[in-house]
Amino acid sequence: MLPVLRRVSNHNLAILSLHRVVTVEEKARSLNKPMMTTEAQFRSLIDMVRRYGHPISLSSAIQQMQDGAGFEPGTVVITFDDGYYDVYQRAFPLLKEYQIPATIFTTTGVIGDRENYLWWDEVDYCLQNHKVIFNEIGEGLSDELSGAIRLIAGLEGGRSERIESSIRETLYRIPVEERNELVARIRNEIPDIGARPQLMLSWDNVREMSGLIEIGNHTVHHHLLNQLEPSAIVTEIADAKAKIEQETGYPCPGLAYPSGAYTNNVIEAARECGVEYAVTTRFTNNSHTADLMTLGRKDAGYLSINDAIYPDYFKVALSGVTDWYRQDYTWTGSGDIPPVNKSRLSQFVRGDRKPRTTREVPLIVHVIFHLAVGGLENGLVNLVNRIPRGSYRHAIICLTDYTDFRNRIRNPDVDVYILNKRPGKDWRLYTNIWRLFRRLRPDIVHTRNLSTLETQLPALLAGVPHRVHGEHGRDITDIDGTSKKYQLLRRIYRPLIHQYIALSMDLTRYLANRIGVPREKLTHILNGVDTDRFRPGAEFAREVLPENFSGDNKIIIGTVGRMEAVKDQTNLVHAFIHLVKQQPENKENLRLIIIGDGALRLPAMSLLEEAGLDDIAWLPGEREDVPELLRSMDVFVLPSLAEGISNTILEAMASGLPVVATDVGGNSELVDQDKTGYLVPRADPVALSRAIQRYTSSPGLRREHGERARRRCEGDFSIETMVRNYQALYDGLMQADKRSSLVSTSQY
Repeated sequence: MLPVLRRVSNHNLAILSLHRVVTVEEKARSLNKPMMTTEAQFRSLIDMVRRYGHPISLSSAIQQMQDGAGFEPGTVVITFDDGYYDVYQRAFPLLKEYQIPATIFTTTGVIGDRENYLWWDEVDYCLQNHKVIFNEIGEGLSDELSGAIRLIAGLEGGRSERIESSIRETLYRIPVEERNELVARIRNEIPDIGARPQLMLSWDNVREMSGLIEIGNHTVHHHLLNQLEPSAIVTEIADAKAKIEQETGYPCPGLAYPSGAYTNNVIEAARECGVEYAVTTRFTNNSHTADLMTLGRKDAGYLSINDAIYPDYFKVALSGVTDWYRQDYTWTGSGDIPPVNKSRLSQFVRGDRKPRTTREVPLIVHVIFHLAVGGLENGLVNLVNRIPRGSYRHAIICLTDYTDFRNRIRNPDVDVYILNKRPGKDWRLYTNIWRLFRRLRPDIVHTRNLSTLETQLPALLAGVPHRVHGEHGRDITDIDGTSKKYQLLRRIYRPLIHQYIALSMDLTRYLANRIGVPREKLTHILNGVDTDRFRPGAEFAREVLPENFSGDNKIIIGTVGRMEAVKDQTNLVHAFIHLVKQQPENKENLRLIIIGDGALRLPAMSLLEEAGLDDIAWLPGEREDVPELLRSMDVFVLPSLAEGISNTILEAMASGLPVVATDVGGNSELVDQDKTGYLVPRADPVALSRAIQRYTSSPGLRREHGERARRRCEGDFSIETMVRNYQALYDGLMQADKRSSLVSTSQY
């Protein structure tokens, strides 16, 4: 069947990715073997490309895509990352001999500087030449890094691929600052033995190769762009681009994201710098209609099995037939280079699956749809930031993507992966996440809401021992939980889940009564709020507002949340319009603030403009200063059609605000009627307006209810209580695992 499949899928572009071309001896000595191709392997690769491929330059491929032209069967582009001197020594002569074009994405900060190595090369060089110092620099470093130092120092004599892999993964995983401290100590300790070997290209080498070899942009310092501030992203890309164009005299329109890590913000910054196309580390071919800013590449290391390249396997891999089985996620972790994995196909052929080993700190993998501003996401970030690091490790898988909201994760050890899920049913998702589970080998997988429920099956098939699912709120297409389709789907997956978490009693009853979840599998955990970050207003709280919103006489009515249909902010707009009509004498004092962005923002602004109230309303979109904005308000309103346990209600209560909310989901568990706020029917702007009017007419009532709300948050909804409850659930699962192990041992 393979020839048939190749014909179907062979009209796409395959971009091959390499780093170094070295001798067998150099590869044997190095910790960085996955980045290395031997001379013999490279000759074999070029032979395969000549015989079975159609090699073209990357710029020619991009031009075809811009013209909308399809590719010839077997079209292939060769690329190198970083800019190593051995590419000039060993690859360039062969490429020149056969006139095969290629692209080198250069890290300009190390080009032409004989003394400046990239950090992983610094460690490797010192290991090979000055290993004795590794026994002397471990003081003051973390246990994890000190353990890696001990492994490095013990590599005398026989080499162990397992130990080398452990060292690499440890150094990639630790915080960047700590690793930089290690590299600095190494540089300070090594003896002065004269000039170092030339590891990176010189600009003379680059200029000599320019023409047949295109020079692309790999930033200045090889930092992960998704971890930088917007201005720093632009600097990294723009400065490298300008340097390359200055030194070569050729335009530099292409970029390789360091380690393949990118976000929408990185893409926008790249476009701002004049980048026309960019390559990732996603193992996939590219159609002629592919997104030019997220082109897939295939690591050439995957084209060999047991260090040999076989023609049939090469043709299959080049065609894209086996792409479904490859790593198709983007790593956005804390290190500069993602962990390098062996060929999944070669493991499958050999039946070589790494066994689960006992670890001191269990790993929890949290699966969510999208990491952006939202209550679910805020709760997750609070959880991973607050659970003691010695108790659990965390990783987050986003089925789609993430925004700058990721920067709120303070724990540097939390890796984030994005799967770039296509709209609708994306069948690739299941194999991609299964492979990721197999690599990460988590102790617990925790999915959240219906959009991630189906990933419980790949977790089961990957051998994850403990599987948790959380229900956080209603979907806009099923706000009452009456959808038979969704009920059936939840019942199908029910046997796969060991423990459910419901954030409200409403969701607890739904899972028990309609889905049939046994009571012993159900845990009710309320959200918690950071009462230090969200606190009552200060003297200058309203300085964050527009000029005509400040002043003690102004009554600020506000809300915060995604402006989507389920949040129904247009209901609040209609209520505000009705309120002003009922109290025209108060128009000069009334103000409306809606913080957030989404599909309802423009309709809400249009309604206010039509009513002539746009001058007393402010809809600034998403904001990073939500605590300050809440402190500037007098009344908080949540007009949602459906809710679980609302984080924004808790944040408003902690900020000392009375709350008017719709009587849906878990809102009644948070708002004490006529004590800390009012509950009204959903989608009823008149009722909402009347409840708000009670507060606009009585400053004393606002103050009394706001103070009670703050006290209730401090007593019942602390973030410490929430974290303790989650940790107790995770601990229970792990202890049950230990008890089961002890029973099995005693029986044996």
